[in-house]
Amino acid sequence: MRKLVFGVGLNDADYAVKPRINGAQVECPYYVSWKDMLKRGYSELYHDAYPTYADVTVCAEWRSFMTFREWMEGEDWEGKALDKDIIISGNREYRPDRCLFVSPAVNNLLCSSDGSRGAYPCGVSNHCRGYRAHMSYYGKLKHLGYFDTVNEAEQVYKKAKKRYIEEVAMTQTDARIRDGLLRHADLLAA
Repeated sequence: MRKLVFGVGLNDADYAVKPRINGAQVECPYYVSWKDMLKRGYSELYHDAYPTYADVTVCAEWRSFMTFREWMEGEDWEGKALDKDIIISGNREYRPDRCLFVSPAVNNLLCSSDGSRGAYPCGVSNHCRGYRAHMSYYGKLKHLGYFDTVNEAEQVYKKAKKRYIEEVAMTQTDARIRDGLLRHADLLAA
């Protein structure tokens, strides 16, 4: 019997997922995605480094590698990352009806860096001129201004981030991604 991957995942592949090709070991891309998903849900070392994943789980059916692979084969996945919370904001479970693959740019669009941000809200930092509002905009840091209070800076950040997410959403050809991003943008306005 095979050892469970991260204590929960069954590698039930009927082929070698790490074959040697021309003397080099190459991992099956489906297996890499599946193993990384399990790591985010069940690796204590990963949770130590990224505590926001500590309560993430994987549904029972996706604990089978071949079941996950079958789903992934029907997705547009090449060069993309598996995402669990664009469709449903705050989702904590990897499962077929809540996951999809997104470009690195879209994946990073909703990162809040809760574990490393510090005492200030997302998009706000303390500066000698007051509280600075800023955000990443197409990979570049965009300065939004200096403000007297944290709340003012945060509101400016939220409005700018909402517009940016809406802008990116309208470029998406997958309706699940577009609609999910628009829901995230609406949450910023709340």
